[in-house]
Amino acid sequence: MNSIEWLILNFTLPKGPSRVRVSAWRKLKKSGSVNIGQSMWVLPLSDEHISVFTEISGDILQNNGEAYILKAGFISTGNTDDITSIFNRARDEEYKEFLGKCEDFFREIEKETEKRNFTFAEIEENESEHDKLEEWLRKITMRECSFQYSYYIIYLRSPYRHYNEAVNPGESRIPALANYQWSNQMLYKSY
Repeated sequence: MNSIEWLILNFTLPKGPSRVRVSAWRKLKKSGSVNIGQSMWVLPLSDEHISVFTEISGDILQNNGEAYILKAGFISTGNTDDITSIFNRARDEEYKEFLGKCEDFFREIEKETEKRNFTFAEIEENESEHDKLEEWLRKITMRECSFQYSYYIIYLRSPYRHYNEAVNPGESRIPALANYQWSNQMLYKSY
């Protein structure tokens, strides 16, 4: 694991306006990068990540800030393991929140099914919510890095999976999960 090369974005911004800081933070979170110190963000080295950090750096520089992009490798295995743990925790938090929303969604489906509310408007609303969940899952999985353990992703009890199977009989996976397979109450990513 010591061989992972990292990109580090270190930046400073003037105290105001806060919208620039918030915009940078949102772009950093969206990219899947993690914060390892004050205004110090990390991603594994890749051309895509260089582009992401370059774009964010440009925004910072245009707003009178300072930004530095570094390529680094940690000397100690422990440091690499620590950074990897931070990435894993970040994805775990996202998946946990996603599963909570799936639980809410499935409860809503069960409630409407019990009431036998199968109106066109209700079905459209449910399909829209399903599509939002599918898009959210796609975004989370895109933020994963190759070194991350991906088996935590979604467990068998996932209401999202059950809903999809109810809506699409005979389909065991939703399109966003095409590279995953179910095994022993866990969903594993196929590489």
